[in-house]
Amino acid sequence: ASLIKRTSSTHLPMMLPLLLFISEAAALLAPAAGFRAGFTPVVHRTPALTMHMPFSPKQPLASFRVLRASVEMQEAATGGGDGGSGGGDTSDRPDRPEDDDEPTNPLVKAWKGYEKLLDEKPLLMKALTSLTGFAIGDILAQIFIQKTNPFDWARLFRLASFGFLVHGTSSHWFYGKLDGMIPGTNAAAVFTKVFIDQVLWNPIFGVMFFSYVALLEVKGLDYV
Repeated sequence: ASLIKRTSSTHLPMMLPLLLFISEAAALLAPAAGFRAGFTPVVHRTPALTMHMPFSPKQPLASFRVLRASVEMQEAATGGGDGGSGGGDTSDRPDRPEDDDEPTNPLVKAWKGYEKLLDEKPLLMKALTSLTGFAIGDILAQIFIQKTNPFDWARLFRLASFGFLVHGTSSHWFYGKLDGMIPGTNAAAVFTKVFIDQVLWNPIFGVMFFSYVALLEVKGLDYV
């Protein structure tokens, strides 16, 4: 109050920011002084941190930042408060729930499981896939096209076993070799692989199919 009385009216507007800054600095330093007074090195086993930051009237904003940083460092060293504004709270925090990538659609889930097994056991899964395809094809043919009565279970067994033992395994070997010899998906590579499949592999596959069926039906080479 005595300082304001001794200051002329022309200097009063210039002194008001300085007075506000001093009051703010005093408010910030008061908690730090309380922490220094109550600090016990034996209990906390942490040396007290004391920093003397001179006040610069020419740069009040920079001095204010230095004082605030000093208070935060003091609070962090003493472990006071709730960890200060620097985030001193080291308690365990619950993990954020991660997005559940599991598909909810049962068909999508089954397909993903099939792809996983196909990567882990390709030969077995391709043989089972071929068995399923031949079995479903023969069932549909006997029921809806030929309308076989009674149902020919021996024929279903012959076709399904051919898919599992011959078609699935041989196709796995042949197409794997073909993709290895002619890599790529450009037009020339695709045309070449389709040509080899239809001109070379298809006749071989036909011979294997009829030979297998003739063997199970106990027919001679004339049937083939």
